[in-house]
Amino acid sequence: MEQVQAIVLLALAILLLAVLMRMHGRLEAFPDFDGKPGERSVHRVAIPLRIAVAMVSMLVLLRTAEAAQESRAALVLGLSLLPVFAYATAYCWQFRAVLRGHDLTLMTPAFRTRDYDLTRLTEVHDDLPGACLLRFQGGQTAWLVKYLSGQSTLSRAIDEARPYY
Repeated sequence: MEQVQAIVLLALAILLLAVLMRMHGRLEAFPDFDGKPGERSVHRVAIPLRIAVAMVSMLVLLRTAEAAQESRAALVLGLSLLPVFAYATAYCWQFRAVLRGHDLTLMTPAFRTRDYDLTRLTEVHDDLPGACLLRFQGGQTAWLVKYLSGQSTLSRAIDEARPYY
């Protein structure tokens, strides 16, 4: 019976990963940019961070699956941790920030895209661990992952496009 529980937990992990991958295939595409090629840059989470998140998620779920063979509490813990780690891994692998001139398109935590005008930027909080909070006129806020490819390009664009900041 214990082995069946561990196998079911791993099967659910695989199923959830498959569902998240299918969701990625249906994500709305970032709008095309018809400007000059150098005016558009796509920034993704750095590869080492992506791999680290995936490995930690896998190790925690495997250890929980092993413990689930002996304890029902570990099974419940594993089932509750499964969507959390699956979401964190999927978000880390799918996050994108696209910079086009003074427009910044970010992926939200709901896996949708949202556009921001950097000329309306009023405040930047970059003292948070792993993220940067951007506040815009009109009350809009955006969370930007700090560990992105091309972070210097993005930081320069934020520094240059802040008339109210």
